[in-house]
Amino acid sequence: MTYSEQPPERHGADDESQNRDYEPSLFALTTQNQDDDGGDPPPIPYTPQEIGEILKDLFEFLVSTFYVEATIELPPPGGFTDLERDPEKSDFVHEVYRYMPRFEPKEHVKGGISFHYKSHLILSSDDILLPDYCEDQDMDVRDAFYIASGHESGGRWIILHTRRGMIQEEMGRMDTVGVFDMKEWIEDYKEKYRSLKLIPYPGRETVECEHVPERGEGAEIITFEEIRAQKDVDGHPWRSDLDIHYIRQVYRQYGWPDAFRKDDCWEFLSGKMELMEEEDYHGHVWRWGGSL
Repeated sequence: MTYSEQPPERHGADDESQNRDYEPSLFALTTQNQDDDGGDPPPIPYTPQEIGEILKDLFEFLVSTFYVEATIELPPPGGFTDLERDPEKSDFVHEVYRYMPRFEPKEHVKGGISFHYKSHLILSSDDILLPDYCEDQDMDVRDAFYIASGHESGGRWIILHTRRGMIQEEMGRMDTVGVFDMKEWIEDYKEKYRSLKLIPYPGRETVECEHVPERGEGAEIITFEEIRAQKDVDGHPWRSDLDIHYIRQVYRQYGWPDAFRKDDCWEFLSGKMELMEEEDYHGHVWRWGGSL
């Protein structure tokens, strides 16, 4: 996965703005139209129908892996016709809405589940605010809507720029991740979950653990007793690499990713986490108090 463009560094942020909850509004905005300068508009990489198919693939992945319960309503031939037109949005976005499947996750089942780290799927066009570097990509808020909304430090805001066929990923209180081709971003997102570089769990934050390498073939099975026997490391009451390896092991024992028995897996892990919480464990893979 490669950046379409590297975002510039942020300058001049005061202490107060760095300490308050992140929102994309901390960035400069642009509502520049694609052809305001009189030149030819940039090429459109994906039609509304193609964007609908790409999002359908994303939604089907979520349902087949870790979303506890959700429904997908596919558009009829010619697209949905019962939509109210948003005067703040472009005709192109309206066409995307017509061909985009309707995805209805039941977020309150078993406490809800994250889309990404500290991030929830919202599929909303409300209050899209773009960082200034998007101006160089000929992007326009009228062509954009949120796929997911984040919270707190490191939380992910995911914005789809429909006409440009790009996804913008923002990280709360931290550096901007970048702007990517939407198909490449979604494939990368799916692979991170399939390889358990992102680990989901209902009612708790998704674990982001790309920094923890796989143990390799032939590694010995990790027992729960080994997890319980760990001590604090350097006084930090957070998860260890061994915790990550154990959770990956359990997920795969329950069929992750292609035949995941999610209810059985999460019931098993819930019992282990309750025991760890009672023992005031130094830091299981999901930190206590980190519920969604």
